[in-house]
Amino acid sequence: MSDIFVLWLNASGLYQSAHCFGSTGNDFGLGVCSGSDGSLYTTGFFAGRSILTRVLG
Repeated sequence: MSDIFVLWLNASGLYQSAHCFGSTGNDFGLGVCSGSDGSLYTTGFFAGRSILTRVLG
């Protein structure tokens, strides 16, 4: 089994947010990009029931 972890830092390198994606099977993160408005987009896939968790820091 594997999970996906995404850490979001601002332009100064300071922590903004972190998220963990997982499921009961194997998970694969394939890409990450940001929008001009600061939105964060991820691509990938899950095998099984998926769980999204925000990691607080």
